[in-house]
Amino acid sequence: MASIFRLMWVVAVLAVLAGVTVGVFAGVSHVSASASTSRTSSASVAILLLPLFLVAAAIPYLITGFMRILRLADGRGVRTLCPPSLRLTATVRADPGQTGHLRLLVEPRPLREVPARHRLRLALALPACHLARTLRGRPPSGYVGEFQLDSTGPVRLTWTKPPKAGKRWWRKGAGAAAGDIHLESSQVTRPWERILADSLGPGSAGRIEWVRLLITSAAPYEISDTTEVAVDAPSAWRVDLDRRYEASTGSRRTNDGPFRLCYYAMGRAVATSAGPRLDVSGEAATIASADELLDAEHLVLGRPTLVVLQAEPTDEVVDISLRDDSPERLALAADLIEAGAPSVLVLPALRTDLARAAVETIAAQTASPQINDARFLRAKLRRALKRHVEPSVLDDIVLFLNPRRD
Repeated sequence: MASIFRLMWVVAVLAVLAGVTVGVFAGVSHVSASASTSRTSSASVAILLLPLFLVAAAIPYLITGFMRILRLADGRGVRTLCPPSLRLTATVRADPGQTGHLRLLVEPRPLREVPARHRLRLALALPACHLARTLRGRPPSGYVGEFQLDSTGPVRLTWTKPPKAGKRWWRKGAGAAAGDIHLESSQVTRPWERILADSLGPGSAGRIEWVRLLITSAAPYEISDTTEVAVDAPSAWRVDLDRRYEASTGSRRTNDGPFRLCYYAMGRAVATSAGPRLDVSGEAATIASADELLDAEHLVLGRPTLVVLQAEPTDEVVDISLRDDSPERLALAADLIEAGAPSVLVLPALRTDLARAAVETIAAQTASPQINDARFLRAKLRRALKRHVEPSVLDDIVLFLNPRRD
């Protein structure tokens, strides 16, 4: 297919050159007073042929655009529009004892969600995409992949038709692509954001703002309009966090209010016989007391709109060794969704200065009318951190939303 397109481009270039040559010949023939009748006739023929040459030159552009529209309509939009104009929807299914399956749809985003500079091209593509989908008469197929459930190492996706694209395409446009990951509870502890980035090509790291939508029957609880923020953290961070949140909300912060806007918890996630817990003692070498091991039931007290689970900051270089409690933290986030939390934001281990920047961003959001928009908060955090961390670290900022949330 690639060789056919290259041949078409060569033909197009030759057609343009031939058209220009004919045009020049026709012009010379017309202005020459001594032109013979035969030359005048040749010039007339050349003028008639010129539009045909131009049409021939445009054919490859038309075919390329047509093929892109068909791929968009079929949910295979990688390398069509620029990434900020696309939404990726991954659905992970894993039946016990069988191979896991993943379907990825890459489709145009709603026009209102796309940065202004990309809206014109998207507006031109959307009607053709909708028409093509209507004429197809069947749902988009997207990209289909498989993975091994019993793999002890990193999960590798095997695609039927790989949706990979090069770094150049992933760097196109201002902003990031949107992404949803629909997960069953058995798959929440895997780092799907990184798994998908690895399978889509190295240029995709940090270029998709993924949201995890847990497949659950639990409905989110009703939220209140309180400004109360609850904080639990190791003693080394507790006073500083209290001060920052009090400065943002303008009121003295306590943990005793009946309702809460946000519950901010910093600590190390651990596995216990009763399920995942967050250890806020700050002492990895000692056994934490029951009051310092927070479970989902404790973290949803006061029905917070947003629960933040942040790993303890570090002065070390952030690498994979500092993500060893990530499975437990993700499992706790899923428990919170099952307990009725509308949204849960999971932050990885960050350098101390970057952790403070993250706290400032979240604290400022608690005083904003957009506190209920967890996607907006996560986008602000990514912008605040992206110049200071590797792109893959942005994929460790994990946002869970309850799919039944209005």
